[in-house]
Amino acid sequence: MGGFGVSPGTLIDGKELAKAGGTYKRLIKLLNIIAEKIAANDDIPADAYKLISKPFMSPKPYRFFGNMIQKNTVKQIGKDKFYAKPLLNRE
Repeated sequence: MGGFGVSPGTLIDGKELAKAGGTYKRLIKLLNIIAEKIAANDDIPADAYKLISKPFMSPKPYRFFGNMIQKNTVKQIGKDKFYAKPLLNRE
């Protein structure tokens, strides 16, 4: 038993993989390899694990948009509330 982690899954968001864009060409190839091996009752090859180990997208857009969203949220709710520490002991 095992599994493959796929991220960012939000880009797929219920769409057909063929319509999800070029980002997921490797995922489609990987799923085809896995399906063929399962159908033939064979082990999944190490190449499949190598294929999934590479990120589907560069992390740069995530950092860029994450920082942009964080700065916008800080402006909306204020720095003190955004960076407030959660209450650890409630009495």
